[in-house]
Amino acid sequence: MENKIIFKLTTLLTLFSFLTLTVGCGAIFKGTSQNVKIMSSPASTVTVDPGGMQQSTPTTLDLDRGKSYVLTFSKEGYESQKVEIKKKVSVGIIVLDVLLAGLIGVVIDAVTGSWYNLKPDQVSITLVKSSTGALDLPDEIIITIQAIGDGSISITSSAPGVSVSTLEIETEHSLTK
Repeated sequence: MENKIIFKLTTLLTLFSFLTLTVGCGAIFKGTSQNVKIMSSPASTVTVDPGGMQQSTPTTLDLDRGKSYVLTFSKEGYESQKVEIKKKVSVGIIVLDVLLAGLIGVVIDAVTGSWYNLKPDQVSITLVKSSTGALDLPDEIIITIQAIGDGSISITSSAPGVSVSTLEIETEHSLTK
């Protein structure tokens, strides 16, 4: 009975040693990619460089931990905005690699990028309306129609410089009994 317990413990220890010697701690605990949540107001298109991948917001991007990225948000009528996502070394993973996995684990995590975290891990931006090449119009124009005592009407606009005109429409009225 005691031999079976020793055999099971030896097997588990050997398997654990094999895993830590052939795979780094970062690859085991975090993997080689990271999800980054992307939001914008209003909804827009985000282009990821390097790679040129385009997605509509809101979205979640699955990005390789070993690279830094530049996200470009764009929408017609709004100024484009860029946000940088940088890879940052996770010191805790490097310490675990050195203590548990040795040189092989350090090399594996360095090559695969598993010892990096991407920062920020969530991006939320607000796009600004473009002032170049677009008309500077208000979001709302109120048209007022007012009857004047002499039977005529007055039509005005709340936006300066907006002209309002009327068009006479001929209609036929017929009554049937």
